[in-house]
Amino acid sequence: MRTALLAAAIALTGTAAAHGALAIGMVDNDKKNAGVSLGWGTEYATPEGAAADALKWCRNSPGMKQEAMDACRLVVSFSGACFATAFNRTPKASGFGWAVGPTKEAASASALASCRDSAGAQADLCTPDLAECDPVVPPPPPPG
Repeated sequence: MRTALLAAAIALTGTAAAHGALAIGMVDNDKKNAGVSLGWGTEYATPEGAAADALKWCRNSPGMKQEAMDACRLVVSFSGACFATAFNRTPKASGFGWAVGPTKEAASASALASCRDSAGAQADLCTPDLAECDPVVPPPPPPG
């Protein structure tokens, strides 16, 4: 069914934009390293499908702190773009950033800058973490 709907969208528009979403749960309090939980969905036929999957994964991330999973919220929906995250993984440290951009490289650079902005004196310890893209699906080749 999903393939049929995507094919119908391509036939009507010439191209189909897949949809993506990012959900983040982060505890903003005095506890350093309280945890961050992430969930994302890419290449969905609808923004709602991507958002639902992102929230599901964010709220059910094995190994993440329950407090962070309980705080999960949809932070962005996108189409034909990339997202990235960056962390300072030093124990008891702060520093986290995320961004959306036209390429993995652009999103990663912006996420790293955001992490450095939030890490204060430990800005140099931020490193890129995750980068995923939600491509625009090209039109099918002409028949024959």
